[in-house]
Amino acid sequence: MPRPLQKPDLSGGKSSPRGGFIPTPGAMRNPSQRVPKRSLGLRMGVSSLVCYSVDMATRETKSTRKPAAKKQPATKKTKTSAARTSTKASAKSKAVTKKPVAANTDSKVKATAEKPKSKTSKAARKLTAASLYSWNKWLALVYVIQAAVILILSVTKTLPLTTSFLAEDVLASQADETVLVPATKLLADVNVAYVAAALLVLLAVGHVLAATVYRKRYERGLGEKTNRLRWIVFGLGAGIMVSLIGMFVGVIDLSALLMLFALTVIASLTGLVLELRGKSDTLVCSIGALAGLVPWVVFSFYLIGGAISGSAAPVFVYTIFASTFLFFLSYAVNIYLQLRATGKWSDYLYAERNYLLIAFVAASALTWQLFAGTLSA
Repeated sequence: MPRPLQKPDLSGGKSSPRGGFIPTPGAMRNPSQRVPKRSLGLRMGVSSLVCYSVDMATRETKSTRKPAAKKQPATKKTKTSAARTSTKASAKSKAVTKKPVAANTDSKVKATAEKPKSKTSKAARKLTAASLYSWNKWLALVYVIQAAVILILSVTKTLPLTTSFLAEDVLASQADETVLVPATKLLADVNVAYVAAALLVLLAVGHVLAATVYRKRYERGLGEKTNRLRWIVFGLGAGIMVSLIGMFVGVIDLSALLMLFALTVIASLTGLVLELRGKSDTLVCSIGALAGLVPWVVFSFYLIGGAISGSAAPVFVYTIFASTFLFFLSYAVNIYLQLRATGKWSDYLYAERNYLLIAFVAASALTWQLFAGTLSA
């Protein structure tokens, strides 16, 4: 068996600068140390190798730690700065490339935003007092122009205006008894063109007042959902229209014409009463309907009686009768829908514009039918 190794006495050696130990030749030659040469050399080599490797490892760790601690933030900074510069450059390039696109998109968005606005403004534009002011102004001008044209182009056409009363029949009367018989007296020959022009001028005056002197009260009344001027002017105009139709039908007595005129004005004023109340009243509606229908019933009797007796009225008289009656009926329907606040009629200005249009169409249609039927050359 091999002998156990003994620790060598290395007192005669010297330390190396790297932390190892180098034995001197004298120490190695000490005979008291009974260590074999092979084992001693092996130990010396191993210890020096270990010391050298440890020394190198410590140096490497020191050298690697120092630059790592210094260079890491530098690399981060350089990386972040490079990233920032690259992002800035890319953002600039994107902004440059996107500017025209943004402008194009903005223009497209504006165009698309403006299109529906214009459509809605044309289709569903709300009426205002200012717009009705322009309506009154232009309607007045059109009425005046029509009146001038009628007076210039019309031929002279007159209708008799008479009055009836009871007179004594001299031949039939006796000394003790007086016999009374109906008598008729001619009051005037009414020029139809003058009456038609007077109708147009009256309606024009109403619109001029609403656009000038009476404008503040007119617009205040629109806010309160009442228009006294309209009902008064239309009542007078409708009375003239009814009287003119009555004269063509055969009602030439002044008293009968005044009654027809009065009934028509009453029917119009019941509309004003309903507006002031702000609601539908059965009694007021019944009075207005009765007063407005009586003249047309009288006209029907005259037309039917003339047709039966063989002296029918001209065709244009029938057309005037039918068309004017429909316009008057539409006027009544308009006030009914206004009081019920049905659909668009919940806006009072919409109903007001309908009144203006109905009156304009009715008066113009009557005038030009008369012109075509009897006033034209």
